[in-house]
Amino acid sequence: MQRAAAAHVTVPRLLVEAALSETGETATDRSELRAEFFHARRLLAAVSNNLNQIAKATNATGEVQADLESTLHAVRAVAERLDHALHGLGERS
Repeated sequence: MQRAAAAHVTVPRLLVEAALSETGETATDRSELRAEFFHARRLLAAVSNNLNQIAKATNATGEVQADLESTLHAVRAVAERLDHALHGLGERS
């Protein structure tokens, strides 16, 4: 019941999905993981764009831009999020 609640599905749905899966991974699990990766990819694209703009400005002025630290923090956050998602993949195998 806890796993069904965590996946926001009914217990019967969870049981059916788990029974039809060779690994015990449900379609809901895969859907959540796919959504997490797409979200991380969008974040990475946004952070990459910001970092590129910071690099251009730094190269043009020779001064380190003020938002460099927050951008690097965002890079670390996205990397941690990806690590967490990939760790979840390892637990499912």
